[in-house]
Amino acid sequence: MVAAWLAGIVVIHAAAWTAYSQPAADLAALQQKYPGQPFVGTAENLDVGFDLVGGAPIIHLEQYKEIAVLTDHSTAFSESREYFSNHYNVKKLEAYSLVPDQNQYRKVPVQSFTKSVDWDNMVYYDDQFTYTYAFPSVGKGCRLVTRYEATCSYAWLPVVFNFGGTVPMEKSVVSVSFPKEVDIRYHLFGTDTTQVHFTKTARGNRIKYTWEASFRNPFDHDAVSPSMRYYVPHVIVQIAGYTVNGKYTPVIGSLDDLYRYNYTHISGLSKIPATEVKLLADSLNAGVTDDREKVRNIFRWVQKNIRYVAIEDGDNGLVPREAADVLKRRY
Repeated sequence: MVAAWLAGIVVIHAAAWTAYSQPAADLAALQQKYPGQPFVGTAENLDVGFDLVGGAPIIHLEQYKEIAVLTDHSTAFSESREYFSNHYNVKKLEAYSLVPDQNQYRKVPVQSFTKSVDWDNMVYYDDQFTYTYAFPSVGKGCRLVTRYEATCSYAWLPVVFNFGGTVPMEKSVVSVSFPKEVDIRYHLFGTDTTQVHFTKTARGNRIKYTWEASFRNPFDHDAVSPSMRYYVPHVIVQIAGYTVNGKYTPVIGSLDDLYRYNYTHISGLSKIPATEVKLLADSLNAGVTDDREKVRNIFRWVQKNIRYVAIEDGDNGLVPREAADVLKRRY
């Protein structure tokens, strides 16, 4: 489904569609290059800016993505959605169809977007929200374009960009710009990353990383194979740290940084045993003097009486509950 492909974080320059002036010729060229394909990603680009505002990092993202419809059976392509983390502040969201009209394209904008909370099989809530919308006037030869601008002040959140996917991709470009005071780390994953070309440029106080790739063949997998991301080349970019007034503040640049971040989820838990917890522990170990045996008794009681229930309520899936609450709820 095109909706799943459109959900990835991808982008290109806003006026790219103006380069197409002959819809019939554009369609014929793509059909010849990609025989049998119902649609093709013609452009995807993500522009990311890491900056310091008021002494704290902020992430700015600009997205543009475009697909071309190559078949008459196109009704399934109209419905789409965009996924965003709750840490994102969406400044602008725009989508439109470029409909062939003689020798040019006619822009038909999406009129409404429906914002909702994202659930996985109505069970898991993962701190995402979505905008659902439908492209108008979709037909063979159309170009479907989505753009957004967003900011994020949550420095620990990585930026992920996929090069290609389940459909052919003409060109993918992601660029990351940041001042020298911001320390950036990136990791490139996938079974074959040789087609991803990296360049680094510097101008004044700013540094720019750019990755560019074209994947003419779509990636395919089945239900018993690893996830798509195991195969698809993708880059993960994150802030390792930043310097303000000569002081370096680490974010996520090492395993120690990751530990410090995860520790924030338990640092607020009470270090004083609740009365009911202490009474239970004492009753389990009445007359026992060996410390190892005490631990064993408590551990066995927990194994028998406390269930593990995964409540994937966003970050709450990582935050332990107070021992007294667990004892009361028995999960």
